[in-house]
Amino acid sequence: GAIVGKLTVWVSNFPRSIGGISVTFSDDYIVTMGRASFASFDNQTLTTSPPERIDFEFEKNDRLRIFKICSTEDGKYLAYVSISTTAGNELEVGACLDPASTQEFDVSDGVLAGFVALTTTSIKSLAPLTRQKRFCDDGEDWTEINDRCYYNSGT
Repeated sequence: GAIVGKLTVWVSNFPRSIGGISVTFSDDYIVTMGRASFASFDNQTLTTSPPERIDFEFEKNDRLRIFKICSTEDGKYLAYVSISTTAGNELEVGACLDPASTQEFDVSDGVLAGFVALTTTSIKSLAPLTRQKRFCDDGEDWTEINDRCYYNSGT
């Protein structure tokens, strides 16, 4: 099955939160949670601007090592996401202003297969869906079925 290949995250300034996440799967299917297009209000200059956009791509055979989230101070929205992978890549987006609301998930070096999320126009909560995946040899002679590798003898 398809796994997550890329994340695009949009961060709002006011309230400081994750406004939307677009997930691109390895089969090029795209799902967007929350909003990808919204005006971000800057409280200091009293102006609006496009939200901050952060792209994160997983490398081939990459697995999760750490997946953490944090809520906004009022607990209503997702404020921060931190991901670390076995390939050494890291994504830290948003700001955790309420460390007591930090939640770290046991991802057990699993592959990110998707998310469970509660969303409206913003993301209220987020949890990773992971699975263990065996990666076959890169050669064309190998086929993966139900997370098992089989040698294709051509017959």
